[in-house]
Amino acid sequence: MAGTIPDEIDDLQNLQISGLDINNLNGLIPRKIFNMSMLRQIALVDNQLSGSLPTDIGIGVPNLEFIGLIPSFISNGSKLTKLDMSSNSFSGFIPNNLCALTNLEYLSLLKNNLTIDTSTLEVNILSCVGNLRNLWGLYLSDNPLNAILPASFGNLSTSLEYLQLGFCSLRGSITSVA
Repeated sequence: MAGTIPDEIDDLQNLQISGLDINNLNGLIPRKIFNMSMLRQIALVDNQLSGSLPTDIGIGVPNLEFIGLIPSFISNGSKLTKLDMSSNSFSGFIPNNLCALTNLEYLSLLKNNLTIDTSTLEVNILSCVGNLRNLWGLYLSDNPLNAILPASFGNLSTSLEYLQLGFCSLRGSITSVA
């Protein structure tokens, strides 16, 4: 498929799984897609989607479980276990509240244009990744993160098997935190 995701996608109110990955989709993701309360999975990997990542996406999709957008609305009760938005043209900050995804097992944001907000003392994905105890895969390569690794980054989950941070303009070292 090519082109934009049509706004009319919200007419599919019973849609539960949306696999739109590996296409030639471009432009912004319609906000209406995140008012579809039955939606459980959404895959958007390897397209040419662009724009900043909204901070309130997903309020209307309480059943979202696996692949999808960075949902900044996330609460501790989220069922999200896999989040893969790699190989797009997303820009802006990686939302700080990704750290609230206590069930997250896999996070891939590689090959985008995402950064980390280091202007505040708020928690960011680099400072809280150790709190994601189920995380076995973290892929942030090929993003201009331009950040300093905090000391807490050394407190990685023992379940972490895959870590990709190449080409991110990161500074600092990974040290063990007991």
